[in-house]
Amino acid sequence: MSEKRLSIRQDCSYPLQIKALTMDGTQFIRNSFSNNISEIGLGITSFDFFAVNEKVHLQVFSSAWANLLEIIGKVVWVKRLPFQERFKIGIEFVDTTESLKQRIKNIMNKSLTLNERNSHEGQNVSR
Repeated sequence: MSEKRLSIRQDCSYPLQIKALTMDGTQFIRNSFSNNISEIGLGITSFDFFAVNEKVHLQVFSSAWANLLEIIGKVVWVKRLPFQERFKIGIEFVDTTESLKQRIKNIMNKSLTLNERNSHEGQNVSR
């Protein structure tokens, strides 16, 4: 199987809220966590099914940055996890402006820096 990704993804676990933007006007907001993020998309795990091509509103939270990331995305793939009532979901950001890509790059860099700092601090513990 060949890799189709257009952008490097960084593993992360950010709390988020996801809201389906349905045509019939019904809306529900669910809490979840991200699995990874890139400049053009996000991977999440959810107890709720979201259909491919469904648009969603995301609010992503992290201590790595001061402001919440609020963005519209489109579900591009869904995979049910075996023996569970959970789904892995790939979401592509609808807004692909350079300013958004730069903001996400900054978020990824801050998160990476924090992870490296925390990992080094854990190694410097005296016995």
